[in-house]
Amino acid sequence: MTEIKRLNIGCGGDIQPGWVHLDMHPRPGVDVVHDIAITPWPFSDEEFDFVKASHVLEHLDNDHFIAAMRELHRILKPGGVLSIRVPEASCAAAIADPTHKMQFVPASFTHWGKHDMGPETAAGISGLFNVEIIESLPQNRGQYDRGVPGSYFTEIIAELVKPDPEREREIALRRAELLAQGPEHGGAHV
Repeated sequence: MTEIKRLNIGCGGDIQPGWVHLDMHPRPGVDVVHDIAITPWPFSDEEFDFVKASHVLEHLDNDHFIAAMRELHRILKPGGVLSIRVPEASCAAAIADPTHKMQFVPASFTHWGKHDMGPETAAGISGLFNVEIIESLPQNRGQYDRGVPGSYFTEIIAELVKPDPEREREIALRRAELLAQGPEHGGAHV
């Protein structure tokens, strides 16, 4: 069995054993010092099985965000998972931090999945990922919330998966086989 290769971009002080840690600032535990606004990143195509981007993408402007998402697609293996955490635009923390350049709503990540919104809207990004999870989670920040949990900080969690055409083909063939067999074998009613 091959080892799962994990990357944590914009890791800050979040250093975990068994991960490759990338940050723009040299600090203890950082393996790769690189600004993700600068592409290409110093990794091979399809190098990682899992990439974590926790509270880093909101610090990019729109053009750099799109370029970073394309880089994430490039470095993920087919079937690889991209786990994203960003502040939701509706909370105070999203706009209070002067280093935040982008704001996100849960629907921000649907554009990376397959859709028919047109090439102008899609900017050539439609279908780069399969959208698995998009969730909005209010966080309790005590004195900052002023009695309304999540008013200061609500987090969007998104999990995107790089399509794996070979695996998707296997699933489609298996479904077709089951449908052809009929209901007595787990297939469809004819």
